[in-house]
Amino acid sequence: MLNKISMRALISPAAAICVLFSSAANAGDWQRLAPAGAGFSIMMPGTPQTADQTVQTQAGPLVMHMFGSEIGKTGYAVMYGDYKMQMDPKHGLDGVRDGEVGKGRLLGEENITAGGYPGRRILVAMADGNTMVSQFFLAGTKLYQIMYITPNAPREALQAAAPFMKSFQLGR
Repeated sequence: MLNKISMRALISPAAAICVLFSSAANAGDWQRLAPAGAGFSIMMPGTPQTADQTVQTQAGPLVMHMFGSEIGKTGYAVMYGDYKMQMDPKHGLDGVRDGEVGKGRLLGEENITAGGYPGRRILVAMADGNTMVSQFFLAGTKLYQIMYITPNAPREALQAAAPFMKSFQLGR
């Protein structure tokens, strides 16, 4: 088991994720996304754009599979990668949190679970003025991240993100 891997270095800044996905969706046009072999499902607006990005980590290269779309100025993204090795959940989740906060400011954090796996939900005031609500989970060797990024105020962002976040289902 790898205990001290720095996950901060492997996660792309959340703002960069939104730049990858510039397809606009209609507010009422939601569909279930369940990529084959990914181990999750989630409701996403429109037809999400997809991209794979290889990120260098202390454990070697990691391919992050990303899916994202936007409605107006609000971005929706889900991504996952497989480390092919077990990670210490506390250190791993702390590293993801630190990487996502980046130069922003952490406004809130709570421990959560999905499918019995440990995770976190964070609320971040991003350096660019946007608000991010993010959930991330370590499920065996896989890392799953769900992000909602909006110009709305934090309280509004939490409320608006709730249906998207709650739709995430993780299989065992």
